[in-house]
Amino acid sequence: MITCMKRNIAKLIRPRLGKAVTAISAILLALPASPQQFVPQLLPQPAKIEIKKGEYLRLRHPLDSMLTTELHSSPDPSLPQEGYVIDVTAGGISVRSHDASGLRHARTTLSQLAADGRLPLCHIEDAPRYAWRGCMIDVSRHFFPVSFLKKQIDILSRYKINILQLHLTDAGGWRIQIRRYPELTRKAAWRTESDWGRWWDSGKDRQYMSEDAPGAYGGYYTQAELKELVAYAAGKGITIVPEIEMPGHSNEVTAAFPGLKCEGNHGAQGDVCPSDEETYRFYCDILREVMDIFPSHYIHIGGDEAGKEAWRKCPRCIHLAGQLRLASTDDLQGFLIQRMAAFLKLFGREAIGWDEVLTDKLVRSEPSLGTNMNVMVWRDGKAAREAMLRGHNVILTPGEYYLDRYQDDPRFVP
Repeated sequence: MITCMKRNIAKLIRPRLGKAVTAISAILLALPASPQQFVPQLLPQPAKIEIKKGEYLRLRHPLDSMLTTELHSSPDPSLPQEGYVIDVTAGGISVRSHDASGLRHARTTLSQLAADGRLPLCHIEDAPRYAWRGCMIDVSRHFFPVSFLKKQIDILSRYKINILQLHLTDAGGWRIQIRRYPELTRKAAWRTESDWGRWWDSGKDRQYMSEDAPGAYGGYYTQAELKELVAYAAGKGITIVPEIEMPGHSNEVTAAFPGLKCEGNHGAQGDVCPSDEETYRFYCDILREVMDIFPSHYIHIGGDEAGKEAWRKCPRCIHLAGQLRLASTDDLQGFLIQRMAAFLKLFGREAIGWDEVLTDKLVRSEPSLGTNMNVMVWRDGKAAREAMLRGHNVILTPGEYYLDRYQDDPRFVP
C-alpha cells in the first residue's frame, strides 16, 4: 500500500508540500508538476529538469565513490524542506540542499540518472510534493523476516518514500515482543496455516499454535530487532510508523488473554471489550513499550472493521453506554479510540486511525473525535473530505489500489 498525507481541501485539489496521498499518488509522484523534459529512469520525476542532449560528464570513478569524495555540496535554507538543486557541468557535480534529506534525494537522483559511466549535463530542481510519502507492509497476515524488510527499505529509499508503516498486530498473528505480556507472542504469534486466505476464509480454522508445534507458521520481532530496523531505516531517510490494532482485528489478543473479551462470552471474539478497565491498562502498557521502540511522532491505533456484536450483549458495555448517554454500545469504540489518542498525546505523540473512527460519537448526533487524531482513509473519498472539513490530517489509502490486488484479468497480469 502506498500512502501520502493531506492537511486540507485546497491541498487535496492542488497538492503541494503539505501532507497528503495514496497509491494513486504513486502515479502523481512520478509525474512533473508541469510539461517539461521527461526522463524515464527518474522516479519520481523532478519538479524541474533541463538536460543538454548529447553532452555528458564522464565519470572517472564509480558514482558511489564520486558522490562521497568529489561531490560539491552546500546547504541552502532558502530551498523548500527536503529540496535540492543539482548542476552537472563539464567541470563536475554540485548540489545545493535544504537539509540532509535534500542531499540524500539529490544523491538518489544522480544514481538513477547515471548510465554507462557518465552523467548527462543537466540542471535539476526538486522538492517533495508530499511531506508524507508512505508504504504499508502487513506483517501480521504474512510474516516477513527483518532481512526482507531491510530490502524493502532500500527500495523505498531509492524512490524517495519516507514512511514505512508496519501493520504489526491483527488476527493473523501478534508480531512484536511485549515484555510485560509475553503470552502475546507465546500464544498468538504462530498459526496453523501459512496461507492467510485458507486460514481465515476457506478452512475457517483460525487457530493459533505454539512455536514448536509441527506445522506452525509465523514469528515475531524482538524489541532489539525492531530498534535496529528503526535505526537502519532512519539511515535511509525513512521513519517507521507502527500500527497496533484496536479494538477490532484482535482475535489474537483475546486468544492470548480471554479475560479481555466481553462479560459472559466464552466463544471467539475479534474485538476487545471497551467497557473493561483492564483493556485500557493492557493497551497503555503496550503503547509504552511501542513508544520506547519507535520514535515516530505518529502511532497508528487501528479502529477499523470492529464487529461490535459481543458489545451489544455485554451487560457491562450496555451499562457503560447508558452512563455515557451514547446512542448504542457501538459508539463505545469512540470512547476507546479517544482515550488511547489522549494517552499518546501525554507523551507528545499523535494517533492515526482508519476512517471508521469518523463515525464515533460520544455525544448523540455530534462528532467528537479529538483534534489529535489523524485519519487514514481506505474506503472512499467522502471520508477524506469529511475528515479535512473537521480539521484532521488525512492519509489516503484507497483499498482498490492495494498492491496485493490484481491489476486486471489475473490470467494475463501479475
